[in-house]
This record gives sequence, structure tokens and C-alpha cells, in this order.
Amino acid sequence: MEKFINPRSLLEKLNSKVPPKVIDVRSPEEYEQGHVPDALNIPIDQLTERILEIPMDQPIITYCNMHHPGQSRGEKAQHLLSEKGFNVQAIEGGFNEWSRLKLPTKSEK
Repeated sequence: MEKFINPRSLLEKLNSKVPPKVIDVRSPEEYEQGHVPDALNIPIDQLTERILEIPMDQPIITYCNMHHPGQSRGEKAQHLLSEKGFNVQAIEGGFNEWSRLKLPTKSEK
């Protein structure tokens, strides 16, 4: 499986009958500012202890802001969950690319 998913491809999948579960691995403060609709916020430093909240029976998409491609939180989460047997990809370009494309977002403000 590809390590990344294009934001527009993800949007299509989110509107399908069996959408993937999206995990926002940024801080709660970043999440509140804006996130992919229906994304579950599990900060990267809590991922291991909260892994039981993540369904094994559906595709998983992780993301962060992708400020450090190759070392980003979203990529680290993708790698960690992949090693645990999850079917997982990270959003190519992260939330910044999602926002730049003007795809739907939600905020908690």
C-alpha cells in the first residue's frame, strides 16, 4: 500500500459507503483551530497508549501540518500504525495541503 494519499482522493473516500477513519495527530490546540471533518484527535505522543481507540477493520489516514516532510508527526504515526498491522496512509502534504486546496474543514471555535 502507498504510504501517502492525495487530499482530493481522501475526500472522495470520505464520501464513500465505507470511509476511512482519519486520525489527526496534532496537538488539541492545533486540532481546535481546524481539522478534517470527523477526524479523531490523538496527539502523536498519546498514540501508543490510545491505540485501542483506532479500528483495525477499516483504513486509517493520519495527518499533521507536514512542516517537516520525512520526519512529520503524520508520517511517524503512519509508520507506527503500519508496524502494528493497521491499513494506514498519511495525507500527502498534511493539513496544510488539505487547507490550501480549500477542502472542507471544521473547527471547535
